[in-house]
Amino acid sequence: MKKLIVEGRVEGKRPRGRSSSRWVDQTKTLINQGLHEAEQLARDREGWRGILKKL
Repeated sequence: MKKLIVEGRVEGKRPRGRSSSRWVDQTKTLINQGLHEAEQLARDREGWRGILKKL
């Protein structure tokens, strides 16, 4: 279940109105990389700490 939520694969209908930003989209914007590259970087503790210090 956690993996489905993190990857944005939750079933159901969205409410009407402006579409909400997805976690993946926000992550890509913050770190200027794709999700696959972000996952690899997150496994590298020192690299991930460097990214978090920039935020």
